Amino acid sequence: MSLASTSKKYLELEEKFERDGLFNEHLEREEANIPYIEVTSNRFSYRPGFFKRIGYFFTRLFIVYPYNYHVNHKWFKTKVYGKENLKGIKGGISICNHVNKLDSIVLTKALKGKKVHLTAAEFNNFDITLGRYMRSYRLMPISMSHEGLKKFNDAFDYFMKKNEVVNFFPERAEWPYYEKPRPMEKGAFHYAYKYNKPVIVTFITFRPSGIFENGVEMKYYNIHILKPVYPDMSISKKEAIDKMMMTAFSEWKECYESYYNKKLEYLK
Repeated sequence: MSLASTSKKYLELEEKFERDGLFNEHLEREEANIPYIEVTSNRFSYRPGFFKRIGYFFTRLFIVYPYNYHVNHKWFKTKVYGKENLKGIKGGISICNHVNKLDSIVLTKALKGKKVHLTAAEFNNFDITLGRYMRSYRLMPISMSHEGLKKFNDAFDYFMKKNEVVNFFPERAEWPYYEKPRPMEKGAFHYAYKYNKPVIVTFITFRPSGIFENGVEMKYYNIHILKPVYPDMSISKKEAIDKMMMTAFSEWKECYESYYNKKLEYLK
């Protein structure tokens, strides 16, 4: 179960970063550890060709889906709440708090039936077998180069026209088992406004498992599908983005306070 675990070191770093107000900082920069494929490389495409799509289909069918089932049903024992809030939504942007390397598996269980593309930093586009599995699962790495961002935006435009879903972790950095909502960055809401699409708001909470690894309890997962947030096209872009972000964060906060029965307060 090591892929789903964390360590006391990370939990201590989370407390330190919370006290310092560094909510969007990575606990550890991992891009130097594994080689990755750049978005601008001719070895990568957001919309792979026919034969690669066939290969990805069988990879998902025989490797990715069975693995995801095991993660959700055996490791995390994932419970989904609020499916009724997806009624009438064909496509758009989804957001989720980033609390585990495998939380995208929890998210896609919640959004089952929708074609979900999973944004991630470019250094997660691994040039190893794991990277191929991730790309088959519609990994959508983001490059900060001009050429890479254009390629990303062209693909985004296509996915929105097809009424598919693109997911963002708006806190940017992964903080394992962190319960509280963290401040959001604006990227997801920028695209929601650009395409006049709803934001599917989801939030992960935890249940105790009684199972410990490396001195840390491995939690069971809940994912809450909250009310969607829509862009207000009658106001300026900046105002609309800020309004969506504030509304989505309020939903996260309400979910946190209701589920854990405590007020949201950060360490100082």
